[in-house]
Amino acid sequence: ILDYRLPDMSGGEIANAVRDKFPHVFMPVIFLSAETHLDSIAMNYEATAFLTKPLSFKDLENLIDEISD
Repeated sequence: ILDYRLPDMSGGEIANAVRDKFPHVFMPVIFLSAETHLDSIAMNYEATAFLTKPLSFKDLENLIDEISD
């Protein structure tokens, strides 16, 4: 779970760096942001999902259940 907007890198850049380090491991990535228009950008980084802030823990729980199936 990554915030999309970070001070030094974007969440997408971090996701790519982790994937490069562990290329044979499937890692679902969930981006969070207060900016709703970033969902299409997050998908360019092959995000599993995009959630907006404020975060609903029920939405997060449902999403994790969905990803885990």
